[in-house]
Amino acid sequence: MILNIKKEKGLFVVLVVVLFAGFIAMPAEECPGDAMAVRVETVHLLESGSFGVSAETATKYWGDKGMFFDLNEKTGKWYPKYGIMNTLIYVPALAVEKLVNRKIHQISSPLRLILLNLHNILLSLLCAASFYFLARLFTAHSLIAAAFTLVVIYTTFCWYYFRAQIFEIHTLLFLSGATYLFIRCYRISCKNEDEKNRESEVILILGGSLVGLLMLSKTVYVVIAALAFMGWVLIPDLRKSLFTKKTVIYFAPVVLAGVVILLSNHWRFGSPFNTGYTQWAAESRPMSGDVLRGVTGYLFDTQWGVFSCFPILLVSLFYWRKFFRRYRVEASVILAVGLVLLLINACFINWRGLWSYGPRYLLPILPALSLPAIYLFEGVNAIRSKVIKSLCILALVVASFFAASLQELVNRMPFYAWYQLEGMLAHQHSQLFDWYIYATPFWQINKDILSYRTGKKSPINSLLSANEFTDARKCIKNLTTNYYWFK
Repeated sequence: MILNIKKEKGLFVVLVVVLFAGFIAMPAEECPGDAMAVRVETVHLLESGSFGVSAETATKYWGDKGMFFDLNEKTGKWYPKYGIMNTLIYVPALAVEKLVNRKIHQISSPLRLILLNLHNILLSLLCAASFYFLARLFTAHSLIAAAFTLVVIYTTFCWYYFRAQIFEIHTLLFLSGATYLFIRCYRISCKNEDEKNRESEVILILGGSLVGLLMLSKTVYVVIAALAFMGWVLIPDLRKSLFTKKTVIYFAPVVLAGVVILLSNHWRFGSPFNTGYTQWAAESRPMSGDVLRGVTGYLFDTQWGVFSCFPILLVSLFYWRKFFRRYRVEASVILAVGLVLLLINACFINWRGLWSYGPRYLLPILPALSLPAIYLFEGVNAIRSKVIKSLCILALVVASFFAASLQELVNRMPFYAWYQLEGMLAHQHSQLFDWYIYATPFWQINKDILSYRTGKKSPINSLLSANEFTDARKCIKNLTTNYYWFK
């Protein structure tokens, strides 16, 4: 595939903005939690050449059994409960740390923070490119695709996960890329152009490989492979090639990933069908959640709702009917993936994905679900009156900068500032506390924390008014800005 630079000038704009913002807004801390635990296994892999972690590490530093690490009862060895791809993706960054320092730290180091930030910047650029090319499938205007991409990244909680050194950024890349390539496969099949056969084969194997990488990141994404196969069976233009070389090329990496999952489950957890998510007592029945509560939470919750954290999705709802009429197959594929992920994750006992910001389990499909919003940009671009067009563009820019400023408030504070505040006040039982902590948007809480730190009027003054909260007041006052270059 040859990229036409002049035709894709919007891509250049996107990559420059994402690179600049990624560097300037690098976080000053390594995001704690699941990914940090997994990197302990990456360290062990680089040091000893084998997967797993020591029993002392798993039991002494990482909470209850099954919380982060599972015990294989047959072998007595401990392994992270997460997909094996999550361990492997950090190998390059940590290998550089080992090469430079001649040793590798168990948990973190100043050099590792820089390397992980650079790792995220690289993945951010790839994510941005996948959003851009996905948008280009539905618009002939390069700059409209660029505008859509930048709005998706910086006016939503996507920006948070571009910065946080955790799993969501690579699952976001894999699914958005897989969606783009599946649609490309479909459109190539419709054209049936023999002269593009080599390009078609590259797209096929890349598409299948991204689905496989998704599965290796998190087993639940096996449903994406099932949906891809259903698409191949149900979509007429793809069904023509169901028993041909094309299908084999696409699904070979998917089948290989499935085999690797079964084998890794067997050696890590003692059974091919043990996913590692049942040893922790708090989540021993992971899919026993209230699906109705999960769905309504994902849709309407102030803190965890997709529309409050991903506002462009709300805009796209006004254009979905038009989008579906024009792109029936593509829209059906995107909706099917979105609906399945919504229902599966709503069944999860921890549907919110604590500790985190926003509905992170749904993040990978939200850019694709927001694609109909492209019609808003095209509608503005089609206005003939220069004055009205300029005013509409100005309104969109102002709205985008306002939404981005709210996300910046979330990013400015430490990754888990909200949870720190909740933990310090957890024993307080009052209507004011419950309303504020559990019904106030994250950006507003961070804004109030910033106001409190500078002596301005803030709801936190009322929450911390009692003498018993001396330590909490001191802790909040000492919170530092989460930017590497700015304190």
